[in-house]
Amino acid sequence: MAALDFSRPATRAFLFCLGLVFAQSSASPAIAKEYLLTAAKPDRLFMMDMSARKIVREYKIPGPMVAPMTFLPAPDGKTVYVVTNYEKSITGIDMESGEEVFRADMAPEFDIRSKNFGLEISPDGKELYSYDVLARLHPDRYEVLEPRISVFATDGGLNAKATRTFAAPRRIHLLMMSTDGKSLYALGKDFYTFNPVTGELLNTYPFLNWTRPNMSPPDLLNFWPLWDQTMIFRSLYTVARTNLPPTDPNAFALGILSLDLKNGEMGVEELKIPPEVLFTVVTSPNLRDAFAVFTNLVKIDLESGEAVKTVELDHSYYIAQISGDGNEVYLGGTMCDIPIYAADTLEKVDQIELTGCPDMGGSPLKIIHRD
Repeated sequence: MAALDFSRPATRAFLFCLGLVFAQSSASPAIAKEYLLTAAKPDRLFMMDMSARKIVREYKIPGPMVAPMTFLPAPDGKTVYVVTNYEKSITGIDMESGEEVFRADMAPEFDIRSKNFGLEISPDGKELYSYDVLARLHPDRYEVLEPRISVFATDGGLNAKATRTFAAPRRIHLLMMSTDGKSLYALGKDFYTFNPVTGELLNTYPFLNWTRPNMSPPDLLNFWPLWDQTMIFRSLYTVARTNLPPTDPNAFALGILSLDLKNGEMGVEELKIPPEVLFTVVTSPNLRDAFAVFTNLVKIDLESGEAVKTVELDHSYYIAQISGDGNEVYLGGTMCDIPIYAADTLEKVDQIELTGCPDMGGSPLKIIHRD
């Protein structure tokens, strides 16, 4: 092969163009693809390509006595942490190999029973936060112990131990962390803010303990971490107007509790729609719309507080999730089907059935992005 003559203009031009090609290829990272995750009893975790409308991976969750409920993907989408063993253990599954790479038992002491009722991961993926409810087992009774938040290093391996613990109020059912990792929020009777390093309780936002004239304490039920696409947590609540008789159609109101995990802004807003049982609400990436679900799927205009459209569902669903472009709404959390609805019209466009029709049983729907 003849040597290149670097003195020739044509050769220099060729090399310049070749350099541009390599520079562009090295500067353009692979585009991360969006996947939907869910878990189902007794021991399955599913990863779905929603654009292709199919399940692409199915994982067996390690035992014993799995019964998955809560799970949480790492920020890089490479590992998923599942609360298992009837809320007494956390297992970490490598999404590429399917192997267990992390395991923590909530109470290794033989006379202590501890169950997880809230799970969160730090933005850098290095720490897991677990809300633990504990009891000491005596031959003739249970001794109720103080609840705590346990912190685990995600590189703790298959016999991970808490690196630190700190006290937490009772009746917590959801943990969430600010995007800068400086605040750990806990939703329970009230909304609490902790320093995730020291465990110091920084702030309490009254919720069940709020005092509003002519208003009852609100009622709220939420176990599902649904803020993937916007980093804005929203939860529905109901409240009674105590200055009106219960027979008055205006005596009860439906509202939304919200927390922006980017800046810590928190608030409540009453909706202008008749109260009905709705389990979860998810915010659209356009930040104008929200979608709530139970026996109906309801599209809510967040600016006006009014229902834009409502459609009746084939059966009840606990979870609503939304695509990154905001064009589709996914439903799940019950039975074994995940219907797909167009966000603009609420028309049902497709459906994915889980292999073998296992019961999701309250499991969340989570979004991950992988190359």
